[in-house]
Amino acid sequence: MTTIAPGQQSTVSLDVGQALTLAGAIGAVGVAYRLNQALGGTNSVQSFPVANGTSQQLGPYPNREQFLITCSTGSIAATVGTPVPIPARSGLSIVLFGDSITNQNSQFSPTYGATLAKGYFTQAAIMLEQRFDLVRNSGISGNTTIDMAARIDTDLLALQPQYCFFLGGTNDVGTDVPYATTIANYSDMFARILGAGISLIIGTITPRGFSGMTQARLMNMMALNTWLQNFSARTPGVILVDLYRQMLDHTDLTSTSQGQPVAAWFDGALLHPIAAGAVQMGYAISRQLDGVIQKLPRRLHCNYNGTNGDSTNFIRNGMLMQGSGGTLGLNASGTIAQNWTAAAASGAISGACSMVARSASFNDDFPGNVQRVVITASGVATEIFRLTPTMATPAAGDQVYMEVEFMASASVGTINEISLSFGTIGGTVIAAAANSMPSSTESLAIGTKVYKGVLRTPVMVCQTGIVGLYGSINIRTSAAATAQIDFANARLTKV
Repeated sequence: MTTIAPGQQSTVSLDVGQALTLAGAIGAVGVAYRLNQALGGTNSVQSFPVANGTSQQLGPYPNREQFLITCSTGSIAATVGTPVPIPARSGLSIVLFGDSITNQNSQFSPTYGATLAKGYFTQAAIMLEQRFDLVRNSGISGNTTIDMAARIDTDLLALQPQYCFFLGGTNDVGTDVPYATTIANYSDMFARILGAGISLIIGTITPRGFSGMTQARLMNMMALNTWLQNFSARTPGVILVDLYRQMLDHTDLTSTSQGQPVAAWFDGALLHPIAAGAVQMGYAISRQLDGVIQKLPRRLHCNYNGTNGDSTNFIRNGMLMQGSGGTLGLNASGTIAQNWTAAAASGAISGACSMVARSASFNDDFPGNVQRVVITASGVATEIFRLTPTMATPAAGDQVYMEVEFMASASVGTINEISLSFGTIGGTVIAAAANSMPSSTESLAIGTKVYKGVLRTPVMVCQTGIVGLYGSINIRTSAAATAQIDFANARLTKV
């Protein structure tokens, strides 16, 4: 591993098949430049921003590559090695291809993987019950369609996924790339994607805030979205998701006619969705794909008390059966499943736990049990209530992920967070999270409309020296909210 300090730069080389992992420390700002080997490694053909507290994996590439890594502030750790594997499970393979709005779906390094709550595909995957296996998040901040077309070979086509979710063009609008240039890039990339046998899902360009949005830019965005709609309509098999319509502020004539997004769903610049906005994009995507993408059969992982022979599920009571009951900790009451603990991390947030039949919850004609938790009395929006399972220990080299089915709504206030997290104990520690929120000020803003699906972490590889696991389901609400969350079929499973 090479550490680049502020004001320094370093050149690293990748042999064929190797990957470069870049991890920015807190406060880090830098750029990694992929150098042009045809010109002796003197010019950059592609750049990758490295930001505060983020991690990304570049490669593998079909040829030998060199990268120049610069650091302005903080520090950047650069590691060359074997790509972290993302093994196929049972879903359809997909690559996300886009700009910063796509980039914010996930965070990944050899020791930490997370799907981020502010990611549109994070939310769509949850609502679609994880029908897709994400091969790579190929979203790069600042990319125009010119940049995307330049890297489509290595960042999409070489990966040979079954599906591509394409979301690009907002930076073309913001930097005044001519309409004809963007359309030519769309046409070329879509032809190459479809020609490679990859099924194409296109999202229309999302609305942008008033700042910097001239009338000419708005008209260009509308024209580009119209072209995308027409292309999808005349091209068999191409699926279009109208994200522009979903995210547009329809509350008054001025906001709607000027292409203003719903402010509560976006960041301060009204450009990038926050978690609440990603949920809305997830609704639009899942609504469009639900009848097109076949549902997966849910594999039944029991391993109740570790006695039934299902050695692939390390959660001792993944079926959430009552048995002799679990442990009620701080501010927890009622009944919790055997080998589970319910407790507030701190504060006044309380959870009333009960066991109900699945037929009284998910109402999907499947048998089984559901662990219900009714959350009340949260003093502030940062208080967390957790459900923690007892787990067995995987072996070094095991590839594992955690998932759980859930259904949630709030009758008073909002549900701000429902996430999963797990980590290893001993040796080189790894950790993973699903629907993660790095900041406790973020909110999913789930109210009376039911939020339902499957949370799943990325696959991680257990390292030498592992002696145990920890993991939890994490719930956070607005102050004084009343929310009901049901959970079923929890797994921390070996691939």
